[in-house]
Amino acid sequence: MVALSHPVRGPRLHYPLDGTDPDSLSPLADQPIRIDQTTIVRVRGYKDGWYPSDVAEYQIFRNTYKPDSVFLLNKLNHVHLAEGAHTFFDRLLGKLGANNPAWANHFAGVRNEDMQLLCWFNNPVELSRIGLRIMVEEETGIYPPGTIEIWAGEDEKHLRVIAKDITPYLPAPGEKPSLKLLEVPLRGPVSVKCLKIVAKPFKRPGEGPKLLLIDEMFLN
Repeated sequence: MVALSHPVRGPRLHYPLDGTDPDSLSPLADQPIRIDQTTIVRVRGYKDGWYPSDVAEYQIFRNTYKPDSVFLLNKLNHVHLAEGAHTFFDRLLGKLGANNPAWANHFAGVRNEDMQLLCWFNNPVELSRIGLRIMVEEETGIYPPGTIEIWAGEDEKHLRVIAKDITPYLPAPGEKPSLKLLEVPLRGPVSVKCLKIVAKPFKRPGEGPKLLLIDEMFLN
């Protein structure tokens, strides 16, 4: 449940949930809003005799499951360690800007190794999609992964590939830095007790691999 409020007394707060900008005809936030999926909430305030406010934007992420234990199979980049394997499920989101503490403290990264994360659940869970929140900064060589693989099974010795995604998105030269959510749909709901998430840094022929930075993963 999401409650929207404003420090000025009396404005009407309007919000859409379809990705459009709010206007005075959008739904009115006069009571808490039930959010049950990953979405962006955009809200604008209106008050008689006042100009409309700027649009405030909040991204909300659905995360149904948290692993009971996690372990990295490969080493992270030595300058992008964050909190190791626990980085991806600590509910702490990173921010843009190398001078921002949330940049260094909440993003874990790889360049010369694949990111391979092994997750265990004490009881099987039903998963239908996996999300990775990444940083993209073309100017400094921070790119989306070239490939994402999702493996699942009863234990680490009996895993099979249940999804594979070759990222369709690459930043254009000079593109503004951004934070993006990549979601990989699975082949129907899958019962999982052991999960392996593999994210391979992007690499062009004849060039070195790009840096891959991830701050959170979402299991739904």
